[in-house]
Amino acid sequence: MARVAAAFGSSHSVMLAAELQDWLRGFRQSDLRMKYYDREGRPRSYADVLAGAPPDIAQLITDEAITGRFNGVQDAMKRLKSEIASAKLDVLIIVGDDQHELFQDQHMPSIGIYYGESIQAGARAEWMRFTAIAIFLIAAVSDGLDGYVARHYKQRSALGAILDPIADKG
Repeated sequence: MARVAAAFGSSHSVMLAAELQDWLRGFRQSDLRMKYYDREGRPRSYADVLAGAPPDIAQLITDEAITGRFNGVQDAMKRLKSEIASAKLDVLIIVGDDQHELFQDQHMPSIGIYYGESIQAGARAEWMRFTAIAIFLIAAVSDGLDGYVARHYKQRSALGAILDPIADKG
C-alpha cells in the first residue's frame, strides 16, 4: 500500500539550481520579459511593478543582500538533501513552477519526466522509461482529443475552464 512519507515545497524552483551569478545578473534580464499582473489579474508592466515596490527596495536588491539570500537557499538545499535521504523514499515526485524564469510560453513543459538512476539501487529499469513515455503520450493524445471534442460540440464547463489551462501550462 502506498503512503506519503514526506512532502516538500518551494516557489521559484528554477532558482534552487541556479548559480550566484544568475541571481546577481541573469534573473534581472528574465525579469524584463516576464508577464506581470496586479491583484485583480490585470496585466502590468515591469515599470508599474517597480513603482509599487517597497520604499526600501534599493537595500533589498544590493549584491550583498542577494548573495545573503542565495547562501540561505543553499543552506536550505543542503537540509532538503539530508531530509530526503533520511526519508528513505521509494518514489520522489517533484513539482516545479517555472513562472517564466527559464521557459517562455511556447516552450513551457506541461510535464517533466526524470529518468535516471534509482534513488536506492542505482540500477536503470528500461520498463520505467517506456512507461513514462507511454504515460506522457497518452496524456498528450487525450488532451488533444478532449480539446477537439469540446470545440466540435461547443462544450465548456467551469471545471474544464480551470483544469485545461493547468494541464496545458500555456
